[in-house]
Amino acid sequence: MLGFVQTYAASTNRFRVTMELQDGSRVVGKSGDEKFEFRSEILGELKLPLGQIASIEFQPKTNAVKLTAVNGDKLAVLFITTEIHVETSFGKVKIPADSIRRLQVSAAGMSGRTKAGLVALWSGEGNASDSMGSCNGQLMNGVGFMPGKVGQAFDLNENFNGMNGTFDGGGFQGRRIYSGGGFVLIPASPALDVGKGDGFTVESWIKPATVTKQQLIAEYERELGTADGADVGIDFVIQPSSVLYANIADVQAGHEIASPANSLVPGVWQHIALTYDKASGIAVLYINGTTVSQANLGSFTPQTSFGNLLLGGRTTYGSVSNPNTLFSGGMDEFGIYNRALSAAEIQAICTEENGGQPLPPPSASRGQGQNFISD
Repeated sequence: MLGFVQTYAASTNRFRVTMELQDGSRVVGKSGDEKFEFRSEILGELKLPLGQIASIEFQPKTNAVKLTAVNGDKLAVLFITTEIHVETSFGKVKIPADSIRRLQVSAAGMSGRTKAGLVALWSGEGNASDSMGSCNGQLMNGVGFMPGKVGQAFDLNENFNGMNGTFDGGGFQGRRIYSGGGFVLIPASPALDVGKGDGFTVESWIKPATVTKQQLIAEYERELGTADGADVGIDFVIQPSSVLYANIADVQAGHEIASPANSLVPGVWQHIALTYDKASGIAVLYINGTTVSQANLGSFTPQTSFGNLLLGGRTTYGSVSNPNTLFSGGMDEFGIYNRALSAAEIQAICTEENGGQPLPPPSASRGQGQNFISD
């Protein structure tokens, strides 16, 4: 594939393209094109902005394509644009149109995702920005980046030692020696208070370095660095024995759900999701699009109004400079929805972001994980 890649100067927009090539390769990146050009026997010349395009199916050895618009319209047209400009992990490149089999357009960071109910998405593309809106985060204590499931991902290292920002009351500035581990800190936003609605979903790709000890995936905290378990809202955790666990706390109590033991594996990208539907009271845990645990927890209001959302580490019973329960490994495409996604929708995310191929089901024993994290 790389033999025909050429460099180019990219423009800036908020669209991602996912391309399946004729040779079986797959290229994902930020688009450098504002629009594509087509010719229709009935409609004549068409210049469509990327925001109006859902997907394009290419016919081999011809510029004939099947165009699907975001409103569902489908057209058999000729693709006049000769090359696609995209910023990828290889750099800024040009892909010849006749080398493409299928192209999908999505909002930046949204490959494979439904937009309905998605309030925030942190894709780890070299920063902690929210691809959906203004819920931008901060990289704390040496968070880096690594090749992800889609583009780049957060590289969270629990043993990081170096010099980075410190909390000075007005922001995280300056230099500090002996960092206690990296995490992503996201300030409160009304959009992130999903517990007050009809339900919620949190989902992400993770590549944990180990699955034999407690590691925080995500947690709401009222204040940073207190020694009060009441300052913790819902949390999402890896427990010992390769267990995926969540505590969907409300203002009075926690509500726990956990996968069987040996559900997660180290060193491999796997998709995880937690959903809660308030009307039914049903919470579900998914791994690789497969239900691994389901429980009726009752109808309540999950605690998501707290002032901070943390990915990869907690400061409760610790501090910003020395967080605990640290996640070690990769985390990619962390999304929050203000509704409970269906099993089919979660499976669609997994399949699309796995190059159109279904993921293997988790290899889980019948034993139920214990050793729940205590607040």
